[in-house]
This record gives sequence, C-alpha cells and structure tokens, in this order.
Amino acid sequence: MLSNYYLLNRNINENDIWVKSYKVPEAYDWNYSDGISIKNTNTSGELFYQNNKSLKTDYVAGIQSFPVVSKKFKELLENLNDPLEFHHVKLVQVISELVDNDYYFLNILENIECFDWDNSEYEKLPVSQAPTDVEKLVLETHKIGKRNIIRIAELQSLILVSDNLRNLIESCELTGIEFQNIENYQEFEL
Repeated sequence: MLSNYYLLNRNINENDIWVKSYKVPEAYDWNYSDGISIKNTNTSGELFYQNNKSLKTDYVAGIQSFPVVSKKFKELLENLNDPLEFHHVKLVQVISELVDNDYYFLNILENIECFDWDNSEYEKLPVSQAPTDVEKLVLETHKIGKRNIIRIAELQSLILVSDNLRNLIESCELTGIEFQNIENYQEFEL
C-alpha cells in the first residue's frame, strides 16, 4: 500500500541555515547513496554557512547531496535499528567561526530493489538501463519489510520513510523535513 511510505525531502524556509560550501571525505560525495558502509575516515567533515541568525534544522539543507542530520534526528533513527551509520560533521558559521558539533552525515545502508518496473512510467538510460524521467513512481513495498528508512536501489537519490517514522518525526517536531507522497513524485532529466 503506497500510502504507508513517503519520500523524505528537505523543507527549506527563508530563515533556515543553508550550507554554501563544505570540506568532507570524498566518500561522502561519491558513495553517499550506494548503500555501503563508508570506512571511518577519522576526519570530521565541515559544512559552512553564512548568516549567524539562521535557524539550525534537524535535516540540513544546502549544496551537499548527502544527508546531514542533527543529534536529535540521529538518536531517533538509532532507536529504529535500521541499517544506518553516522559520521560526525561540524556546522561552521563562517563569520563568527562558531562550530556546532551536534550534526552527522547519515549513511543509509543496504539499498532495497523495490522499483516496480511493470507499473511505473519512466524511460531507461541507454547503457545502465536505470530508470530516468520517471513520470509515475510505483514501488513493490512488500520488498521493504520492516525497514523504516531506505534508499531505493534503482533510484538511489531518493530516501523512503515508513508511516511509522513519519509519525515519530512529527511527534518529535523535527525541523527541515518535508514528506512527499510517492504518487506525486516526478523526476525529469534536464
């Protein structure tokens, strides 16, 4: 039943922080969506933002492709026992040089092949045969099992959350998060 799963997106408000630049281990940029463990680099990434009056959210928006979550969001996710790993990152306010150490790169492990090839509407990339230009996204949700947060193996940029996780996020009043119904998803290649 599709109504039990949602796409996790960043909700960006005018007064929220926006990461303008960052320095992180290469694996964060290149392997963040592969569903594989990233070896501990013993280096904290740094994410830089400008406005010192900006609000820090629990799901950080900016130029980075990889998900960055607050300590509060991290603790909520750890209680679910899904295959995840967290790597420390620092939020650095450029002007004052104040550092917030309570943020983490979220690495979602064990991507799940759940794209419904028969019922979705999409094009295929010529070489890899991966779906692109998705006009209608349908998932085989029975393949997800009891996971609360996953990456879809065929569309790795997407993060899927269960209705249970959505309710927990809302009850904890986590910020910077938006849920999108799967039925409303459309992706077009530029």
